[in-house]
Amino acid sequence: MKNTNILGKQVLPLLIRGQISGVEADRVNGGMGAWLSGEKKRKHYNRAVTRVQKETLDDNKRMDWFVFSINADGMYTLRSEYGHERSGISRNEFRLIKNGKSWGS
Repeated sequence: MKNTNILGKQVLPLLIRGQISGVEADRVNGGMGAWLSGEKKRKHYNRAVTRVQKETLDDNKRMDWFVFSINADGMYTLRSEYGHERSGISRNEFRLIKNGKSWGS
């Protein structure tokens, strides 16, 4: 098992733009994209994805996240101080926080 030394360490989950659906981001932010066309539609969805990405990263920064488990397939499970859980996370989707807390401290 690789990287078992990061179990329980504090991390910052990242959100990659490709993980965000433009249509879903638009729905969360007002849902006007369906009535646009061409370049206006592309720019609208791009702004909606950027807004969701920024809001999610801000939320992740406000919470303390920890490496909860390492799965057999090499993916990770992260858990926040509030019990939120993200599973199936690859190593490049989070950053270790230097001098951060450890789980339960």
